[in-house]
Amino acid sequence: SKRRSDYGLGVEIAPNTFVRPDEEGDKSHPHYFCNGAELVEMLENFELRSLEDVGEDGSWHWHFVAERTW
Repeated sequence: SKRRSDYGLGVEIAPNTFVRPDEEGDKSHPHYFCNGAELVEMLENFELRSLEDVGEDGSWHWHFVAERTW
């Protein structure tokens, strides 16, 4: 989620995708950030069953359930 406190930190390697090579663990691999509208657009070929931006204290993540539509 773009609500995360670390959105925009590190090196942008693609639009809204950042890597922090100076960090260890989870933060050292690429992280993609988006808002709700961008996520819904990415999932346009899916039926979105639920969508929630979950978090607190600056740590926000998208939780969603989507079903492929044919």
